[in-house]
Amino acid sequence: MAYRSKKAVSNENSPIDPWTLQSKFRVQVEELLKKSDTPFVILRPSLVYGPGDLASITPKMSCAAVYQMRRKKMRLLWSDKLKCNCVHDSR
Repeated sequence: MAYRSKKAVSNENSPIDPWTLQSKFRVQVEELLKKSDTPFVILRPSLVYGPGDLASITPKMSCAAVYQMRRKKMRLLWSDKLKCNCVHDSR
C-alpha cells in the first residue's frame, strides 16, 4: 500500500504515501536500492495470490465459496466502482 487510497487511479508517477507498516518498510528498501549500484525493478501490484497468500485474495476466494454454497450474494471483494490488478504467485 504505497499509495494512499483515493478516488483517482494511481500509477508509477503518483506520489508515494505508505500507510501500513509493511509498505513503509518496503519504501525504505526501495530508497536504499536507489542509492546502491544494484540493478533492480520495483513492482507494486495491488494483489498477489497463490499458495502462500494468507492476506490477499486467496482467503477471500475461500470466503466467496462459502457465499456460493449458501446461495448468498457476496459484497466483500469488489464493486462496479472498485477495480484492481492482481498478480498470481505460483510458488
